[in-house]
Order: sequence, then C-alpha cells, then structure tokens
Amino acid sequence: TEKQYGNTLHLDEMHFISGNPWGEECNKTPITFKNRHAPEFQPGTLTRLNDKEYVIESQNRVQGIAPGQFAVIYDAKGHLCYGSGIITGQNVIL
Repeated sequence: TEKQYGNTLHLDEMHFISGNPWGEECNKTPITFKNRHAPEFQPGTLTRLNDKEYVIESQNRVQGIAPGQFAVIYDAKGHLCYGSGIITGQNVIL
C-alpha cells in the first residue's frame, strides 16, 4: 500500500566510521544510502539537525521505512561508507 512508502528518513544516534566528514556543514549534502536490508543504493541528500540527528531526503520513494531499523550512509557514488543511524518514526519537515 501507499503507507509502506516514503521519501524522508529521520535518523537518530548517528555513528560515523571515521568521524563526521562534513562537521556542522551538512545541509542537503548529496549521498547514497541503503534502507534496512535493501540491496540497492538510493540517491538522496543528508541534513544535520544536531550532533546525533540527521534527515535523509530520498530522490525515490522508499519502501519499508521502519523505526528501529538502520539506514547506512555512503558517498554520492556509493563507493565509501560513512556510517549509519537508527531510523525513528519522527516526521521532520525541512
């Protein structure tokens, strides 16, 4: 159903592998990401809300945005993994 799809993923408890590559300057930064166990990279943007909260805005509608699952963040080409965060059920309007 349509309720299974969305474009916004709110992430909490963000953890970076080698430190935050953008610092405080993360505002609609181009990325790719994987949602839960999906094998495909999805294009989108990443915006920092505070030290541990971020929002992904996906270019494509994503199925199964489930609180408690993880989203994994990669560079725009999908070559370098930056880290991951826990998906929350929070709705964020940027």
